[in-house]
Amino acid sequence: MRQVISELETIRRRSRTMLLIQRVSVIIAWVIGLTVCLVALDFLLRLPATPRLTLLVGGLAVFGYGLRTYLWPAVQFWPRLTELALRAERSFPAVAGRLASSVEFAVSGLDKVNPLAARSVTETERRLSGESLSRVIDGDRTWRASGAMLGVLAIATLLVIINPAAAQTGLARLFVPFGSTQWPARTGVASLMHEVVPETHVHPRGQALALRAQVTKGEPDHVAARYRLRVEGRFGPWHRIVLTHQGDGMHERLVDTTADDIELYFETSDARTKRELIKLAAPPAVHRAALRITPPSYAAAWFSTLEADLGPGLDERAITDTAALVGSDVTLELQLNKPLPFPDSDEALRRTLGWDQDDLPLCIVSENPDRWTLRWRLKQTRRLNLRLVDEHGLGNTEPIAYRIDAVEDRLPTVTIVEPESDEPVLPTAVVPLRVEARDDVAVSVMGIEASVQRGEADPTTLDEAPDWNATEPVNRASGTLATELDLALLEPVEGDVVLVRGSAADVYDIDGVHHPVVRSPARRLRIISELELAHRFRRELGVVRQNAIRIETRQAELEDDVIADGVQPGVERAEAQIAERIAAQRQAIDTVVERMQMNRLNDEQLESLLQQSGDLLDFAGRAANRAAEAIEQRQREMRNSAESGRDGLATPQQSDGDQDKTGAAPPPQPQEADRGIVNAQRDVREELVDLITLLDRDEDTWIAMRRLEDMMQRQAELEAQSGAVGARTLGRSWDELTAGEQDELQRLAEHQEELADEARQLIEDLRRRAQELEDVDPQGAESMRSAADTGEERELSRDMANASEHVGRNQMRSAQASQQSAGQTLQQMLSNMRENSRANAQELLRKLASLIESIDRLITVQENEVAALDRAIAASDFSGRDRAMIRLTQNTQSVAAEARAAGQESRRIARLLDRAADAQGAAVLGLRAVPPDEAETQMAEERSLVLLREARSLAEQLEESVGRRELMRQRGEIINAYREFAEREVALRTATLELLAMVPLDRRGLIKARRLGTTQDEIRVGLADLRVTTPEILEAPVFSHVHRRIDDWATQVTDSLRGGELAASAAGRQQRIADSIGRLIEALEDLIAPPDKFAGGQGAGQQSGGQGRQPPLIPPIAELMLLRGMQEQVYEETQDIDRRTGFETGERRARLSELGDDQRSLLRLGREMAEALQQDRPIPGRDPQEQEQP
Repeated sequence: MRQVISELETIRRRSRTMLLIQRVSVIIAWVIGLTVCLVALDFLLRLPATPRLTLLVGGLAVFGYGLRTYLWPAVQFWPRLTELALRAERSFPAVAGRLASSVEFAVSGLDKVNPLAARSVTETERRLSGESLSRVIDGDRTWRASGAMLGVLAIATLLVIINPAAAQTGLARLFVPFGSTQWPARTGVASLMHEVVPETHVHPRGQALALRAQVTKGEPDHVAARYRLRVEGRFGPWHRIVLTHQGDGMHERLVDTTADDIELYFETSDARTKRELIKLAAPPAVHRAALRITPPSYAAAWFSTLEADLGPGLDERAITDTAALVGSDVTLELQLNKPLPFPDSDEALRRTLGWDQDDLPLCIVSENPDRWTLRWRLKQTRRLNLRLVDEHGLGNTEPIAYRIDAVEDRLPTVTIVEPESDEPVLPTAVVPLRVEARDDVAVSVMGIEASVQRGEADPTTLDEAPDWNATEPVNRASGTLATELDLALLEPVEGDVVLVRGSAADVYDIDGVHHPVVRSPARRLRIISELELAHRFRRELGVVRQNAIRIETRQAELEDDVIADGVQPGVERAEAQIAERIAAQRQAIDTVVERMQMNRLNDEQLESLLQQSGDLLDFAGRAANRAAEAIEQRQREMRNSAESGRDGLATPQQSDGDQDKTGAAPPPQPQEADRGIVNAQRDVREELVDLITLLDRDEDTWIAMRRLEDMMQRQAELEAQSGAVGARTLGRSWDELTAGEQDELQRLAEHQEELADEARQLIEDLRRRAQELEDVDPQGAESMRSAADTGEERELSRDMANASEHVGRNQMRSAQASQQSAGQTLQQMLSNMRENSRANAQELLRKLASLIESIDRLITVQENEVAALDRAIAASDFSGRDRAMIRLTQNTQSVAAEARAAGQESRRIARLLDRAADAQGAAVLGLRAVPPDEAETQMAEERSLVLLREARSLAEQLEESVGRRELMRQRGEIINAYREFAEREVALRTATLELLAMVPLDRRGLIKARRLGTTQDEIRVGLADLRVTTPEILEAPVFSHVHRRIDDWATQVTDSLRGGELAASAAGRQQRIADSIGRLIEALEDLIAPPDKFAGGQGAGQQSGGQGRQPPLIPPIAELMLLRGMQEQVYEETQDIDRRTGFETGERRARLSELGDDQRSLLRLGREMAEALQQDRPIPGRDPQEQEQP
């Protein structure tokens, strides 16, 4: 058994050895394999240090665990021999159940003492004889483990041999996880922060910082940035952010920069950049900007210094609210957030301030470089776009912009407000002018200029010195200059154009530079003839007539609507529109009147027409207003009726039986409640119809008079032209004339023949129109017929034809005689028409006086009837009252017919009388009713009395109006006569002065002097005749005195001229004559101004004497004005004598004596007038032949 036991011990040793080899091989194989795998994993994943440390620790733990649980049991493997024997029994079935017990017996020595044991041992030995127990050991697993270990080791060795650096890197990264060993990168990343921040590596604090990197290798899934901020010297934690791919390998991400510094780097999965430190500094900025603008010195009185806080230049405060004047001095103080280096050159300063002009401002930097002061003179709107740069090269992060608005002190504007547009005017017009001027600062002076453009348009007229001007200082931002331009002072003639312009100069003054005077566009006042202006007025009246027709038609429609349907909604608006349209026509009439007064147009017929038209429109307007008020009252009544449950909209219905004998329905009648409305509407229509008729009827007479005036003017021109030609051709036959002179005579003859044909046609037209107007306008027809008779009786056309024949033969004396005869005939024809108009006025006044007396009698009777009715009602006895009212009705109708026959102007009175008669008829019906209708009768008679009184009031107003028109006409005739004498006297004085230059006179001069003397005597006689034929002049002591003085002076001048003894005193007396006539004209001209102008001065004294008394033709106010004018004349002559040194002693003494006489006469007249006015009595007149004594 010893051999068996020895073999078992050998097997035990070999088994342990092989087990150890197996276990060690397995562990080595696993360690090498796992190491290779981890290295490969790290290579693939580029594990960070922490995961690698985790894997390392985990691997070591597993390795330790394997040693302990796997290798250590192998080391401790030492089985007992019995266990090995049992294991061998499985391999040797022959000793199964015997080997283990035999080994036990042998080891324990039991086989030595126990036969059975010994026999068992022997048997076991026998059965194992020839067998080797070493077969029990199976070495395959050990060899497989060893082979696997060798294979793994071979693979690892091969990898190491192939890439020893990778093996070294992998082992170093695996076993030293926090080492710096890195795998070769598969990706690359580079910092692009040099593009974001300048070389100084300084970034504006507070502005987002772009972390920008560029991938240089591979295509990483993402690029990250790691950064940390340092605040107050301490770094904060690291932050990792993934950058956003921007394309082309660029990655970027914005981060906040509220810190002092930022440290950062970029990384990918296997690459990273170096750390970078960027300083964060506050960018330059403006904390506050203080602006001060001082206006130019010339504007200091109107503009104050502007001070404003423009803020940091980032909001709306950076723009000035108010624009400053160009030329203002600007001071801008900039308070910076930190000291900044001041630009060291003009170019750098221009870039810093954003200054786009050459003239840089004056810049002042205080001791503290964080305060800059800019000063400059404002020339235009200034924009400052600041580009501040600090010591790090940082600029302002936000645009810092300031704008100081500037406005030019523009030229002043001047506008002519009145007249509103170009206007045709007469040479005698007094044109109201009004000019408005405005300026940005102030207008210093404004004015109005007028220049006369003679004949053809001359473009240089506007550049020449004005013929008239008026100026006024203003010194305000706006001003108005109103004045009047008397065109007579400029002496324009028909065809000229007066150019009126406003002018203005402002207070602009910078460095001695001033704005030029600004002038408005010229307003053109075209000088036209009286005939053309009158035609224009007539056309405007024609427009009024057409509008009146339309208004009357619309009023008729409204009247029909009220009659048919009662007062419906909207009627009040339509009636109000009627009143407005009538007011518009009244305004048109007033405009024509104002233009007539402005032009000093003396046209009696047109004045009368305008006054009558205005009166008709006034009454029509009042009637329209009454209708509108009645409609409103009716509507209120209807609303009240509706609220109380009654039907206020009922309208009368025509029943089947409401038919006349012919079966036709009678005209519809309004409701009783609407009767007042309809009556007022009918008043409107009647007044408008009268206006239409007036404008239509008067036009024929006016056209005839205008044709006569035009023919007179043309005849006078031909006569003057003939006289001029005759002076050149005197004493020569036709054959001796030049071709040009013959052509000129032929042309004059042709024109005269044409005028003769027109004269014949005019007379025929006058007769034809007179026949047509016989029924419509009998007064106008009579005036035309009278003018035509005069033209035929005095053979007007024959005189013109003879004049044409004489001109054609160069018989100029005979031609002028015929022309003068024709001119006198035309004058007589025109006078006939005017005299007829005057006669008509006088006749109308007579009829109105009679009409007023008749109406007074009707009023008296009606008052008696009202009193009688009251007594009858009290006594209940109405007998005889109806017959009395019937007689009164008939009388009223007769007076209405009388009023209607008085003319167009009195038709309104006739209508009132007709209504009074209707009311009287209603009273008769009430008295005859059974029983008598007391209330209706009393109301009808009272209404009749009211209408009669209203008719009387209208008659008095019309009488006053006609009388005033007649008075104005008479004054106008006297003024025209005076003006004609004044013009002749001025022309005579001019001719006398020419003769004075020829002293001593030769024979031809003496003849001319005698002719001038004759002319002077004609003027004297004409003035004397005017004085005699106008009793009012004789009754006015001052006027009579002036006439006597003119007569004395004219007599002296006549004697001097006829005697051929000319001296300067003759021309002086002629000047006094002309001046005195001018004073007469001035005294009367203001009296033909608009009514009521002198009412305050003469109303109480002249119209309070009794009913119907008209003011005198020459009232005291005119005499006072003439007395003042004569006193001024004496004063001026006295000054003239005092100034002149060429007088001889005797001549001076005579002139002073004469002036003394004049002064004493004026003193006496003044006293007499003062006494008469104080005693409220007429001023005493003088006998025409009385000569005042010195």
